[in-house]
Amino acid sequence: MTRLIKRCFVLSVGLHLLVVAVLIICATYLFAEKPKEIQQKISLIAPEVLDNILNPSRPAPPSSQPPTPVRPVKPNPPTPVKPAVKPNPPRPIKTVRPDPPRPVKPKQKPRPQPQPKPKAK
Repeated sequence: MTRLIKRCFVLSVGLHLLVVAVLIICATYLFAEKPKEIQQKISLIAPEVLDNILNPSRPAPPSSQPPTPVRPVKPNPPTPVKPAVKPNPPRPIKTVRPDPPRPVKPKQKPRPQPQPKPKAK
């Protein structure tokens, strides 16, 4: 091999390895799943409750609205218990009757081959 052919071969192998490396690196960044953002849940606490939690010795401030009367709760009537569903009885197995045999046709005798006519000389 001449010196020029060796250089071309080494350059070709090097470029192919570079292309494979670029494909692998791109595949890891393009097809990698991005982590989903975790959304924080915000819960609001009423200021009166927060004051009671932080300063338990302090009495709760009276609210400006009168307390709502509590209505007596009527108990729900008992729901009737449904009887368990009984499975259907198994169906009887139908017997399969075989088809009646087909009538056998008698074999026809082969036709006799026509004899070739003798050629006239």
